[in-house]
Amino acid sequence: MNAPEDEVDFGRYWAALVARWWLLVAGLVVGALVGFLVASGSKQVTRASVTVFLGQPLSATGSNPIQTLGTNPSTIRTVIHSEAAIAKAASAAGVDAARFKAGISSQAVAGFVAKLGQTPLVAISVTGNVPGPKLRVIATSLAGSALAAVSGFVDQKIATYKEQIAQDGIELRSIDARFDQVAREVTGKSLSSTDKLALLNLQALAEQRRTNVLSDQIQAKQFLAQAETVEQGHVVGSATAAKTTARSRRNAVAIGALIGLIVAAIAALAWSRRRSDAARS
Repeated sequence: MNAPEDEVDFGRYWAALVARWWLLVAGLVVGALVGFLVASGSKQVTRASVTVFLGQPLSATGSNPIQTLGTNPSTIRTVIHSEAAIAKAASAAGVDAARFKAGISSQAVAGFVAKLGQTPLVAISVTGNVPGPKLRVIATSLAGSALAAVSGFVDQKIATYKEQIAQDGIELRSIDARFDQVAREVTGKSLSSTDKLALLNLQALAEQRRTNVLSDQIQAKQFLAQAETVEQGHVVGSATAAKTTARSRRNAVAIGALIGLIVAAIAALAWSRRRSDAARS
């Protein structure tokens, strides 16, 4: 029984809005204009931003991605809002943390697919009443704190590869020294043919051992390059700073236009109802 009445009411409301479309347009325009003026009247602040790559840690064989703190973008948000990171950034820039603490934010850069295990780039932004050069120092310091928190595993891998490369270098130099000594003995005239044959066998074994150690060192260097360029996080470019308003003009205009449209719609419906009541009376 109530359905027809509801349909009639909705029809009347729609007719009232259509009849006074100009009021809706006026509300939309006025609301957008008010939002623009409010945003334009906001005080100027400085915003600095820097982009970081969290790195893509791989397994020991260097073939399969693994999950670490660095593969979770929310880790960045947690770290840069920590008291320790904020205090460090404030000390590096020589400013009070209260001047920028509320303006810290982070956002994953669009273009990466998280469900495929790809680690996104993350943009770190800092807004505050701080000169541009100091704000760039703050953004860079926060990025450094974030990378330090997520790179422990990869840093250990890099240290291990460097140690292995250094150890292989020591062994190669030792093998080369023994090889040279054997070569001098073989070319000498004081040894018998049997002794020279034994030394030649030792020389062949030394050559084989050197080949194996050199191959191991080359592989370690390849893994090291991969860890430093792919697995390890790093800052992409330098931090930049620019003046901006405290409120986003685009957001302010959109919100103002929406509010103006809603107010205009309510006014149009109230106007229609008032005229209907007047006509009945």
